[in-house]
Amino acid sequence: GEDGDGYHSPWTADVARGVDLRGHTTSLSMRYLSGERIGDLEPPQRWFSVEKVYRNDTLDPTHLLEFFQIEGWVMAEDLSVRDLMGTFTEFYERFGITDIEFKPHYNPYTEPSFELFGTHPETGDVVEIGNSGIFREEVLRPLGVECDVMAWGLALERLLMLMYGFEDVRDVHGTLCDLDLLRTAEVVN
Repeated sequence: GEDGDGYHSPWTADVARGVDLRGHTTSLSMRYLSGERIGDLEPPQRWFSVEKVYRNDTLDPTHLLEFFQIEGWVMAEDLSVRDLMGTFTEFYERFGITDIEFKPHYNPYTEPSFELFGTHPETGDVVEIGNSGIFREEVLRPLGVECDVMAWGLALERLLMLMYGFEDVRDVHGTLCDLDLLRTAEVVN
């Protein structure tokens, strides 16, 4: 409502219509699932993007203020958690990462939801590499989607950390990046 009830803060149309840097790319998934961009969808379908996102995080070896998010979804009948976990196990295996861990997590758009973790090859630290889940029925219903949709958001820079063994995402992205590392890194086909 006008008073921001439910958000416990004032709400105004001017602020709601303001321009904001996106913190994730779920809005793109919703736009495509709604058919607004590509027309009506019938299962099976899949969509994939790599887009820049912005976060109000503290800079550290695994956090950046801006990074590239690998977002995607698969629409099909009778998808399950097993499909979701199998997809990511195979995806990361193709990059040589074979020790993916799934931790149940809360996401407002998906249920069940999981954070994904991988072990850093040099330090042995467990690093969060993404988030995933099955879109909730109340998210899909207004879009006219009547089957299951599994979705994810993965951090490209953290994937690179695990592939190449570097310990700080700032070495490959942003104003502090190590240009020598980027110039000499092997290109993956």
